[in-house]
Parts: sequence; C-alpha cells; structure tokens
Amino acid sequence: MDTVFDSLGYYERLKDVGVDEKAAKVHAETLRATIEGSLTTKQDLKELEYKFETKIEKMKNEVIIKLGSVTVVCTTIAIGILAIILK
Repeated sequence: MDTVFDSLGYYERLKDVGVDEKAAKVHAETLRATIEGSLTTKQDLKELEYKFETKIEKMKNEVIIKLGSVTVVCTTIAIGILAIILK
C-alpha cells in the first residue's frame, strides 16, 4: 500500500519540539495505525465493484425471467380472448 502518512517524519517533528522519544514513537505508530486502518484500498474497491456487478447481474436475470413470465401470461390471455371472440 502506498504510504499516506509519514510516521517517521511525524515522529521526528514531535522529537524536534521536545516530545519524549518513547512518547513520540508510540504516538506516531498509533496515529499511523489509525489512519491506515480507516482507509479504503484499491482492493477494497475492486471487491465492492465485483459484489455490485454480481448483484446487478442477478437482478437483471430476475427481471428477464419475470418479464418472460408476464409475456407468457399476456400471450395466453390474448389467445384465450381471441378464441372466445372467434367462436
């Protein structure tokens, strides 16, 4: 993953302003973990895209089946009406 947060630079800036080395290290590591833990990665987006594409494809197939069923029912009704009219 590309680095979004420069924890070493942050650590050194904290030390430069007088923060204890141990405290600066813990603070930098904690902040880095927090930031990186809340980021969305390209892999996350690809997985989400795949899930959406799969769901859309499933819904598309369901719509096609339902439209086919409606078409069959309407055709059957039309044929029935025609049969009654033509008698």
